[in-house]
Amino acid sequence: MRAIMDALSPSHPARRIVFMKAAQVGATEAGNNWIGYVIHHAPGPMLCVQPTVELAKRFSRQRIEPLIAESPALRERVKPSRSRDAGNTVLSKEFPAGLLVMTGANSAVGLRSMPARYLFLDEVDAYPPSADEEGDPIALAEARTRTFSWRSKAFLASTPTIHGVSRIEREFEASAVATLRAAALGEGKA
Repeated sequence: MRAIMDALSPSHPARRIVFMKAAQVGATEAGNNWIGYVIHHAPGPMLCVQPTVELAKRFSRQRIEPLIAESPALRERVKPSRSRDAGNTVLSKEFPAGLLVMTGANSAVGLRSMPARYLFLDEVDAYPPSADEEGDPIALAEARTRTFSWRSKAFLASTPTIHGVSRIEREFEASAVATLRAAALGEGKA
């Protein structure tokens, strides 16, 4: 996990980290740690995508709200959720110079709601083929990072499902090819 967490640092040259992994090895926790790091040390707009909006709500309540509540540094930056405070709801957490929005891969509106410097795509093999019939959820989410160009960072994580059909397998293979191509061209890490 150390190499993955290092690659998620804004100072690391990698812009896209793809983690194809076994079940329950800490990928989501790495993403949660990254969220905490962004809030505390490198604020900016961040989009966290779960397979569905319902799972995004559960993720927020079970993982992000406790992360914030149990960390004094995060607690002082992110105010508690209130129904009347549009900045801090179950799916949106404002903090100085940044915003965390959580959504589902099944919501095209959620995937095109904002520009994002940071993108955490969790359990991508559970994503639907299309978000509200508007296209691939991964492509829609990654389009949110264009505003930030070379300063953007995306973390895709998932346990693979069916060989040959798995999204994370495709993304992992594409990343490996891009890394090899960059190395062959002498461009360093992709």
